[in-house]
Amino acid sequence: MPVIDLSSTDIGSLPAGGLQVEFYDASFAAPGSFGVRVNRGGRRSFFLILQIGGRRRRVTLGHFPTLSIEQ
Repeated sequence: MPVIDLSSTDIGSLPAGGLQVEFYDASFAAPGSFGVRVNRGGRRSFFLILQIGGRRRRVTLGHFPTLSIEQ
């Protein structure tokens, strides 16, 4: 589970490997986690992990480059 500063990272340059990799944002200050998932084919998806009703939920926000880190 790599933790990086996503705001200063080129999302398109994150490596795709043989497995799915998730990069978590080190500067995310709200409760939960924010990050980008890179699948084996190189598709990048932004996600948010929250605690809702005592259960951990993952929400996919959108895919890069359709959605940018600023959005």
